[in-house]
Order: sequence, then C-alpha cells, then structure tokens
Amino acid sequence: MDVRKAGGDEAEALCELTATVWRRAYVDVLGEEVVEAHLAETNDPETLRENYREHDLSTFVVVDPLVAQATCRPAEGGDTLYLTQLYVHPERWGEGVGTRLLDRVEREARDRDRECVALVVLDGNERARGFYEARGYEQVGVREESITEDVEELRYEKRLDG
Repeated sequence: MDVRKAGGDEAEALCELTATVWRRAYVDVLGEEVVEAHLAETNDPETLRENYREHDLSTFVVVDPLVAQATCRPAEGGDTLYLTQLYVHPERWGEGVGTRLLDRVEREARDRDRECVALVVLDGNERARGFYEARGYEQVGVREESITEDVEELRYEKRLDG
C-alpha cells in the first residue's frame, strides 16, 4: 500500500471519495439533509483546486484506485499541523489504510518542525474517535463553530515526540 502526495489535479477523484465517505460515515450523525447540503456547498472540484492555489495544503493519498486521502495544513505561527481531512473508502475500513495516512501526516508535521497534530471529530462519530484515541490523540476541547447546532465538533491533539 503506497502513500503518495496528491493535489488539485486530482480534485474530481478527491471530491468523489469525500462524498462517498460523508454519505456513509455522517448520515447517522448529522442526517442526510445536512450531509447533502454540506457536500453541495463545499465539495466542489474547482473550489478544491482554488484551495490548493491559495493555501499551504498537503494531501496524501492511497491509490488502488484512490481509496483514501488525508489533507493537512500548518497553523499560522505556533507548532501545530492541522489534519483537516482523513477519509478512507468504507470498503477499506479496518485494513490499516487510515493508520498509514495518519503516520504520513505525523511525518509531515515533523518535517515542518511542528510538535503537534490537531483535528476535529464529530461527537457522534464513534468510529473516528476510537481510531484517533487508539493512536494517542486526546480530546482537548470543543470547537466553537460546528456544522450544525445539534452536533459538537471535538478538538483532538497529539504531541509528537522528537
């Protein structure tokens, strides 16, 4: 299972994967209407390409075909790298794909001299919470803004050792 860097030239495939994962992982947490509205608003290939042009994003993928992706960006100032997305195709859950991507993101943090990886997880997403907690991430707070008033976004962090 090879992990490689990707970018805006693969925007269509990245958006397709995002939609597949959101529909499987978040409908039970957020409801179908919220999921579809969020995807319609944010999951657009041109918007994604623009984000790559305007922001310092790094995306790592597992291709077989494209079955997983993780996107991160450094915080301005400070020592944190934000993991903004980690999506694995539902047919590949439990195969270690997410772990490989998370390891790569942590390596990216070290390469960028960041001492912390931070992310948010929806409160009702027990699969993701268990995944991150098993890999040393701890809940450190609640994000003030959330996709919906009904579900909190929990902030997780992991301090990286040397």
